[in-house]
Amino acid sequence: MTPAQLERPVTTTLIHRCAHAPLQWWHQAVICDFVGAAHRNELDNIKSLIIDLARVGFRAIALRPAPEFLTAPSPELTDLRHRPPGRHQSPPAHPPPGSTHARHQPPPPGAVNDDEATAVCAWTQNALAAGADGIDLALLETTDAPLPAEQREHLAALIRRIHSEIADSTPSATLSAEALTNDEATLTYHLEEEWLHHLRDGPPTPLARPTLRANVERALAQRDYLGHVAAWHWSRTRHVEAPGDVFTMQDIPTTSWEHASDPARRTAMNLYALSLPGAAYIPFAFMGGRLVASSNMFRRVWEGDKDSAAEARTLREVLRVREERAMGTGSLAWVDGLAWAHEGVNVHLSAGVLVVLNTSDQVVEVPAEHRLLVCSTPVAAAERRPTTLPGNSCAWFETAKIQRRPVSFND
Repeated sequence: MTPAQLERPVTTTLIHRCAHAPLQWWHQAVICDFVGAAHRNELDNIKSLIIDLARVGFRAIALRPAPEFLTAPSPELTDLRHRPPGRHQSPPAHPPPGSTHARHQPPPPGAVNDDEATAVCAWTQNALAAGADGIDLALLETTDAPLPAEQREHLAALIRRIHSEIADSTPSATLSAEALTNDEATLTYHLEEEWLHHLRDGPPTPLARPTLRANVERALAQRDYLGHVAAWHWSRTRHVEAPGDVFTMQDIPTTSWEHASDPARRTAMNLYALSLPGAAYIPFAFMGGRLVASSNMFRRVWEGDKDSAAEARTLREVLRVREERAMGTGSLAWVDGLAWAHEGVNVHLSAGVLVVLNTSDQVVEVPAEHRLLVCSTPVAAAERRPTTLPGNSCAWFETAKIQRRPVSFND
């Protein structure tokens, strides 16, 4: 360590203040996201996993019932009513495909006519009657397919109509959606005009520290002045409905953190997302979940092998720490100038927890005064010895207390 590094001042820059107002469950919820349409077999499969997911620490699940469960009251959905965690259901504006093996994104709700809008409202009523704790409208628009102004206004009117349906039947239910656009004016319009409980926007692309921080700051700044909650969804991959740990990289930019990513990097980025204030959506197959072949179909299993069991243990500890430290509603501050944080290492404080993300290929030595709480990859932690973090890893630490500099007095 050079003298210049030792003399460099350490700065802490507050980005987001902790929340003090009365909180709702969705302000800091961690939601398990099930990709693909859920038919009868899939619903039975998901039902068998709910207790395991609740034990890990998920507060809700996001599932997409097939159209036959939403066109009329469904006992299959109602059967989930008394099973924790809550349900955050997604009836898209157009029916999803008939097979969970296909990758599908329905056209945006802004493009539907009045009859189709009436159908969406009917689906909303049936989902809420079945006990759903929220409605997710899926993807509203993308950078590649922005909505014309007239359709955007039509969409806002439809969302206000759905808000009214929810208020009449289940006032505590939430309404969420996703807008994968980097256009600030478009995001501001959705936030100001539609008042969604969760609006997920595009995940950060490069892992370079300035870009990563800028994306987080932008998302929080756009929401903080309106009183909105950030909802982090840091993945654009869609799980391939096939056994094993297989993900499609279609439409993933080569500059994205997900391009050619492995499980270690995905786990690290999930830990980073879970350290941020707000809600978080975690795909089922990213940490602890797997798809396996069974009787000519694919089944979702939790902790089905050694690797997924290790991921589930890590996630359980992460969600425990997040809940105990109130990180979902806590403050966020960037930390700069640390002598041990080399290029590619991002450090921030979340509700007093020191979060270290190592995006480089080099190890980083975190000083011994910071006690390790949890790490995305197994590391050896010894008392009074530095913690060595490998590349593509994220770790949370008990922040060291500031000690007064010893001063000697002479009479």
